[in-house]
Amino acid sequence: MTSLEQSDRRHFFHPGTHAYDHATGALKGLIISEGRGIHLTDVEGREYIDGFSGLYCVNVGYGREEIAERMAEQCRRLSYYHTYVGSSNEPVIELSQRLIENWAPPGMVKVFYGMSGSDANETQIKLVWYYNNILGRKNRKKIIARERAYHGSGIVAGALTGLPVYHANFDCPFDRVLRTLCPDYYRDAEPGLSESDFTAHCVAELEALIEREGPAPSPRSSPSRCRAPAGSCRRPPAIGPRCKRCCAAMTSCWSPTKSCAVLAASARVLAANGSASHSIWRRSPRD
Repeated sequence: MTSLEQSDRRHFFHPGTHAYDHATGALKGLIISEGRGIHLTDVEGREYIDGFSGLYCVNVGYGREEIAERMAEQCRRLSYYHTYVGSSNEPVIELSQRLIENWAPPGMVKVFYGMSGSDANETQIKLVWYYNNILGRKNRKKIIARERAYHGSGIVAGALTGLPVYHANFDCPFDRVLRTLCPDYYRDAEPGLSESDFTAHCVAELEALIEREGPAPSPRSSPSRCRAPAGSCRRPPAIGPRCKRCCAAMTSCWSPTKSCAVLAASARVLAANGSASHSIWRRSPRD
């Protein structure tokens, strides 16, 4: 074991890592020293193709000189300033405008920035609960999440994540979380069932769950494209629109005034990066 590896094991607390195995050397580590394009090089000179794109976020590749130059230029001019109490800065204003006008889906009017998918979902949950509280709907706290879906590793986002490893020994608040089926046609559909019929089955299960809960503690539905942090699955294309229609139909059935509305929120922790990059490159050439 090199001195660099020893220092890493002694001083750095790695996320998503078995601490004892890493500290004792039972878990072999990997120390990356350089990245160019889609390729990474470790400290021993071995090269890798980065299929993970960092952690689903380096979707333009490594070593982009034009990006490094712009980062350095901005850092020399203004490296940081907060955005609390109405404060702002030119780059965040320009980026927000471009996101909304060029890349955002219809209906989105503002951008709230975060540090990660977990952080984004924690914030989204807080905003929904705050929204209901100030409107006097203090009993509307429940959230529907899919089995095996990944929504992050925070406290509430970890509770939404439908994977036991994110729950064990962490005291996640499950009293407000309801589960519906994972729309994984490849693994979960009965033999001979068409994708269309499987989609209808998943939507029917969601509708039945909402009906069982009733209008008083009406839930928020948090669909996610992703199945697990290390391997997302393709969901049936119709599942998203049909789930949204289901939420809208249940809202209309319970209350035309939407006082018992079911909010449908997209929590795409992993897949959003690819979706955004597709839109960016489709609209803006590499120059």
